Amino acid sequence: MRDKFTDFWPIFLAAHLSPWNRRLHALGNLTMLIGFVLFAVTGRWVFFAAAFAGYLPSWTGHLLFEGKAPPTLRVPVTSAFCDLKMIGLMLSGTLAAEIERLFGAQDAPPGSPMIVTPAEERAFQAQLRNRIRAGVAQHPFVDYWDIFLLKHQRPVNIWIHVGAMVYLYALVVAAILTRRPEILLLTPLAQISGLISHAVFERNHIDFEDAIFSTRAFGCLNRMMVTALTGTYWRDLARVQAEWRAWRAEQPPLKPE
Repeated sequence: MRDKFTDFWPIFLAAHLSPWNRRLHALGNLTMLIGFVLFAVTGRWVFFAAAFAGYLPSWTGHLLFEGKAPPTLRVPVTSAFCDLKMIGLMLSGTLAAEIERLFGAQDAPPGSPMIVTPAEERAFQAQLRNRIRAGVAQHPFVDYWDIFLLKHQRPVNIWIHVGAMVYLYALVVAAILTRRPEILLLTPLAQISGLISHAVFERNHIDFEDAIFSTRAFGCLNRMMVTALTGTYWRDLARVQAEWRAWRAEQPPLKPE
């Protein structure tokens, strides 16, 4: 899944170089989110059907501003994940840099060729997997829990993530007790709150697969919830911060350019 997504992401972005097309996609995604939330809260199927009206702005954007049909029909699941990544980069203000990296200019027009090869893109995405934040290319940590700790150091960001996990499990309990599985459509709000928290309070690198779902991220989020509520998270955080400072102190100073 990860390799398929990595290979398709530049193709997807090439079909969304028009700013107006991307804005219409954001409108479409917002429409779908509101529809699914209303369906989950009320149980009325009319809202579930209305959510798919979000495709209309997206298709309009492609036909009017890109001049061709979207690539969604060929790989709908992968395309949906790419759509979420594009919206996330738009909200974090980093999409322009991503377009420049892949197409050579932040305002690259529709039809611009990609300036990196697929092999180069796979290598680039692979080295991002355990990045802590922009500007930090290397670190000594191999245990993802240690990397996770360095990405979650600010108390406000930590407690928002803990609240999101508590909310997630509350939804599962509510869905079971009320026998309304549609309530689980509200689970993406937990992920959205975490991404917004990072964008506002702690702008570290978030791997897209971890943001959507990965076993390593889910395991660390559960561990964060338990250790924060029991008061032991801060001990682990202090340990990894000390190891990080010691490692950096041993590194040779940067040579002036």
